[in-house]
Amino acid sequence: MAALGKVGTISEYALFPHPEEWAVLRRMQSCTRRREWMASRAALRALVALTASADRPLDAKIVKDRYGRPTVRVVKQGICHDIGCSISHKGGRVAVCLAEDGVTAVGIDIETVSERPVRLARAFIHEKDCAAGIEDAKRRYTLLWSCKEAASKVLGLGLLVDYKKMVVVVDDAGRIRIDFNGQVEMEGTVVHLEDAVVVCCRSCRPLMKRNALSA
Repeated sequence: MAALGKVGTISEYALFPHPEEWAVLRRMQSCTRRREWMASRAALRALVALTASADRPLDAKIVKDRYGRPTVRVVKQGICHDIGCSISHKGGRVAVCLAEDGVTAVGIDIETVSERPVRLARAFIHEKDCAAGIEDAKRRYTLLWSCKEAASKVLGLGLLVDYKKMVVVVDDAGRIRIDFNGQVEMEGTVVHLEDAVVVCCRSCRPLMKRNALSA
């Protein structure tokens, strides 16, 4: 399950019951970064509430592992467990997703359509990458870049991932298939906005341990 919205609107509804979250907010110097952080937490807690994943959705905590990958820590029927999630923000928007089964690895990315991915294409494009039906080069390369950003979040390897080892295929209905180095298959979908793309994807099967993946 995923949610997309404007940072300014969502951040107005943010509630932070945990003292450590207030401590993080107070350390943030940038007002923009503070609002993005608030909006992402509010959106994730809304998804927790919609999926009835916790006894008290407001008590859900967003925690990160040593690779920076976030999970939502909740209490359900007195038992504490972590739910896979992903967060992205760009251009005044925030996008979040939550693993509906609680355990599937997920990733989400929002990117403003620009010339930059076109200039960087040789650094991340695989010869088999394809985005059907998209003639505009800026939108096509932004979409392929966004797919690989979202996929890297699924893998949970951060900057260790070689994007040229990913093969991305997007059909004309916006369905996405991603193969990483022959080791991991992912699927997802894209939402096209006027000036941006939003990609959400998930692993097709449980992931092997990170140290067993060849980045």
